[in-house]
Amino acid sequence: MIIALSGLMGVGKSSIGIELSEYLGYEFIDLDMYITANEGKTVSGIFAESGETVFREMEYLYLLRIMEKHGKDIVLSLGGGTPTYEKSAKLLRKNCLNVYLDASVEKITENLIEYGYGDRPLLKGLDGDGIFRYMSELKKKRDSAYRRIADIIIDVTDYSYIAG
Repeated sequence: MIIALSGLMGVGKSSIGIELSEYLGYEFIDLDMYITANEGKTVSGIFAESGETVFREMEYLYLLRIMEKHGKDIVLSLGGGTPTYEKSAKLLRKNCLNVYLDASVEKITENLIEYGYGDRPLLKGLDGDGIFRYMSELKKKRDSAYRRIADIIIDVTDYSYIAG
């Protein structure tokens, strides 16, 4: 089974995914890290160089590759925008148990500040209030995409983790 974790940046997809994969004895794959390792460029670098449309198609092709190459028994941490691309959303609905990790914007902001957001270009130059406002808008935009693919929705507002 492929368990795909979706949700906003800062919700804890990677941290929870690592714990879940260890518990189940599954392989853990962070989609953004997988793309970065294979492309030799960061996601933000790809965005800056090629734009979001090119990146979303690339991301879809990497999802296909992961499903073909790695098969089953995977916990897959998706990029925050992955379910917003319809081709990726269809692929995820067809092949995965989709878990939407939801949390309050306050908790997401707290996580981003506490565990770091320096490598997230969308948040560059923002302070705590700016991050909160930005994440509030992003949640409004993306929540329906996450819910549309979700088999399970888990509120992780009260979940605590140590970033590793």
